[in-house]
Amino acid sequence: MSGDPDKPGVPFVLRIHMDAGLITLPHTHPEDDNITVVQGSWWLATGSRFNRSALEPMERGTYGLVPKKMAHFAWSKAETVIQVHG
Repeated sequence: MSGDPDKPGVPFVLRIHMDAGLITLPHTHPEDDNITVVQGSWWLATGSRFNRSALEPMERGTYGLVPKKMAHFAWSKAETVIQVHG
């Protein structure tokens, strides 16, 4: 990790390792999340309720943006690593 994602306006980069089948429940962040899938298959959607049918696949190399304060949720289809910077 570089920087501090808990300090608004301070640049950060982090990598998140997730096991296959991991569900990330709906949540928000105070800053934009710039997400790149480094390994595996990650599925992402926006909304305040988990809805598997709304998830869209992000394969290795895919980039996604979740704007600050936007509720979102995810699912790791396979063992996955994402890199988040903001």
